[in-house]
Amino acid sequence: MRRGPMILSSVAALLALAALSANAQSLADAARQNRMNRPATPASHVYTNDNLPSSGGLSITGQAAAEPPASAAPETAAAPKDAKAEAQAKQERARLEADWRGRFKKQRDAIQLLEREIAALDREIKLRPAGVACSTSNVCNDKAAQEQQLQQGKQKLEDMKDELRKAELPDSWAD
Repeated sequence: MRRGPMILSSVAALLALAALSANAQSLADAARQNRMNRPATPASHVYTNDNLPSSGGLSITGQAAAEPPASAAPETAAAPKDAKAEAQAKQERARLEADWRGRFKKQRDAIQLLEREIAALDREIKLRPAGVACSTSNVCNDKAAQEQQLQQGKQKLEDMKDELRKAELPDSWAD
């Protein structure tokens, strides 16, 4: 019988396979090692589950720029310009926020008005006799048209929210 050499070759193959798998890295370990060996790019920061802060928040504006070296004369002259520019930036941001909030309020008010008008048409239809409700007037046609306007208004509101996100402005401005 030739089982001896066959068993020996099978055992040798299993040992070789075990040695290879012991040296193999998992995909996650290889990715972490690759990420650690990659040079850091100072222009942007990518947040992953490994480096996501557990407290506080994330800033969409990034970290503050490093302070230039101190010198007495230029700093005093530049300080009012920087303060003025910062005040203008705050005013512009406040104006932008008021504009967005106003646009959202106007759209929500239009939606609420349409909802009230549709409810009034529903009440009018219910007060009419069963066979006469839609046949003698355009109430049902008016209601259908207003329901279509309502759907368009809601879609416009969602489009405005998408536009706000694309502009990378706070979602709270849509409230």
